[in-house]
Amino acid sequence: MLNIEDIKQIHYFKDIVSIEQIKKGYNKRKKYKIITENRSYFLKIHHCKLKPKEIIQEKILYEIYQKLNIPIIPLLNLIEYKNKTMFIYPFLEGTNLRDSNLSIKECYKYGTIVGQEIMKLQKYSVDLKTFSNVNMNNYFNKDKKTIKNLWKNEEQRKKILYIFSKEELKGLLKLYMSLLDFIKTQKFLLNHNDIKIANVMLDAQKNYYLIDIDPIGLTPTAFNVYYSIYSFLLPQFKENEKAFLKGFIQTIDSKRECVKQLQYFLIADMINESERLLTEYFNEIKENKEYMKKILFNNYEKMEPTLFG
Repeated sequence: MLNIEDIKQIHYFKDIVSIEQIKKGYNKRKKYKIITENRSYFLKIHHCKLKPKEIIQEKILYEIYQKLNIPIIPLLNLIEYKNKTMFIYPFLEGTNLRDSNLSIKECYKYGTIVGQEIMKLQKYSVDLKTFSNVNMNNYFNKDKKTIKNLWKNEEQRKKILYIFSKEELKGLLKLYMSLLDFIKTQKFLLNHNDIKIANVMLDAQKNYYLIDIDPIGLTPTAFNVYYSIYSFLLPQFKENEKAFLKGFIQTIDSKRECVKQLQYFLIADMINESERLLTEYFNEIKENKEYMKKILFNNYEKMEPTLFG
């Protein structure tokens, strides 16, 4: 927990009344609601210190969003704190779209609206000295490390082999590697890069605001759903998330030109979420493993109607 006396030294919080830790979300980023005499703040602390270039990129990104009139919760400041980085925002009294209890139809509609906003970003001309293409090899190598670590765990290895044969696993990794070469040939654009219902905030009037804007660089279009598209692997998994993502994907890819990209990121996201899937959703995977494998292996034919149907 943050010490009140410590953060009183930061001018935003000099009149602090109370502090409350928010435990939802990414566990490596501590989050707090700070109430002062005049207003409330949302404080997010990254577990590592950002580099000067990353801080510049973050600030420029927020300026671009505001210039394009894309709804965001404004970044008030970035501050170094005990070898970490503090992000300071005004506190929004509301909820994220995931926890909003909106209908499937409403979630789909928000997906289309967010897709339209991201298309504004993609058309924005950026200074390539500030934002460069992400190195997709780095993400691929991280995924390979994830697989190796899972394979070393005897219990997890048994679960993997219940779903995939060794031949299927080799085939999946071969497909993943061949799609990586394709991804590198795609156009790299300015994107949000972490589109999911948890990153859309709603106020009391249901106005929406995008959050978690990370300056990772320019990416292919489908990178936007890298960390959420795995939900399509199970038929009944997070229906509101899938509805939102369908609206988003169908908007940014109305001509269905990115299905092959989406196939790549589906495999990447499955690997990224593999420990959680095997731990929390193994029974569902057992029941639906053939469905899941059809989407993963069926040369985009099964995936396209899943996303666009």
